[in-house]
Amino acid sequence: MSNEVAIFELFVCLGIFGVFYVHPWIRRVESTGLPLCYILSLAMIHWLGALIHLLPLEWRSRPDPYTLIGFEQAFFATVALAVGAFVIAPFILRILFDNKNTPVVRSRHANESLPYIYMGIGIVSFAILAPALRSVPSIYAASVAGVYLAVVGLCLACWSAYIQRRYMKLCAWMLAVCLIPILTIVTLGFVGYGSAAALLVLTFVITFYKPRWHAVIAFGLIGFLGLSLFVTYFRDRPQIRAKVWGGADYVDRISTVSASFGKFEFVDLQNPRHLNSIDSRLNQNYLVGRVVRTIESGQEQFAYGGTVYEGLLAMVPRIMWPDKPVAAGSGNTVSRYARMSFDQSTSVGIGHVMEFYINFGTLGVISGFLLMGTVIRILDIKAAFHLYRGNWQGFMSWFLPAISLLMVGGSFVDMFGSLAASIVLVIVVNRILTATQPSNMRLSGSPVTTRGLLVTHE
Repeated sequence: MSNEVAIFELFVCLGIFGVFYVHPWIRRVESTGLPLCYILSLAMIHWLGALIHLLPLEWRSRPDPYTLIGFEQAFFATVALAVGAFVIAPFILRILFDNKNTPVVRSRHANESLPYIYMGIGIVSFAILAPALRSVPSIYAASVAGVYLAVVGLCLACWSAYIQRRYMKLCAWMLAVCLIPILTIVTLGFVGYGSAAALLVLTFVITFYKPRWHAVIAFGLIGFLGLSLFVTYFRDRPQIRAKVWGGADYVDRISTVSASFGKFEFVDLQNPRHLNSIDSRLNQNYLVGRVVRTIESGQEQFAYGGTVYEGLLAMVPRIMWPDKPVAAGSGNTVSRYARMSFDQSTSVGIGHVMEFYINFGTLGVISGFLLMGTVIRILDIKAAFHLYRGNWQGFMSWFLPAISLLMVGGSFVDMFGSLAASIVLVIVVNRILTATQPSNMRLSGSPVTTRGLLVTHE
């Protein structure tokens, strides 16, 4: 593929991102930001890598051919995702539901403590249950899914603060959200998990926040600072992980991270080290390109749904099937198809683009992302339907499972396993809350009729 074609595809991707970004504003449709979060996650590991290879920068004499080959598959994925989200999903909803464009007033839940309950469950799951239950696979999976409840709680806390016009409280919650990546660096030695959680809350807030230009400026600034955090963290990652994975106490870990941030670097696309950091960890195109060449040369065959089947098996609780032949992670699939070996301390996710290609080639990428776009948009609309009517438990019931689908860089085994655990958690938490809440607080919402808060349901 020529550079000119790749540049054209990159511009098309940016245009599609623009549609995802402004669609809830222009069409005035309900959204919780799930499609926007997914396409931004896709952009971070595919578009950014292509961009630094196509820009006239001196760090490379010419773009890497594997990167261009892999980006072509990411381009097909992006177009298919948009078609699924904006064409197929609304069509299905019009057929299955009475989807009339009726005005809806944004509402708050009668139980304002619900966000704190969700955050409390998430914090307990992260700090206590997940580490303690690691040896009990099925229960451990549910406790890990419980961590996502904290993200749901943060979203609802931001929503509640906004519709009550408590803007200082909203700013405080957003500041807490921006600190999540630092928390995961200190506790786990990874920045990706925290960044994904923060992105999810940010895209949620962007869908409803006004004035819009505040959101645009803040989002651009946060994106710049996020990349700056990444290159700074990547520079000192070996020292940080040596402390975290070596079992150092938290005072020592925080001291190491603080020393690193004391030499904070703003991302600079003229800095070869920054570009190499992005290329080595945020350029999934290179691996996809190698996979394409491996299969085209006949060194490996398509999996023909093999990894999809493994993903479906992951939904069966291990407590019911102790000898289940699948485990979380990408296994050796990336090494096998990319013909590469990786350091044991490095986590290399297979990613949705690569895994769809491994199974059925370009047709698999297009079909898979049509499905992803459709499902994510349907879940997004259903979650928003409940949110805007004050049914926060209903919002959680759709939003929490949808989070599992947003792991663009993960495997199908991770995605389906997390999805199953999230569904179980939704059932358990809702039953407990329904049994303990007064009947007048279970599904009721308190309407907040403020100017400019009317939306239409697509």
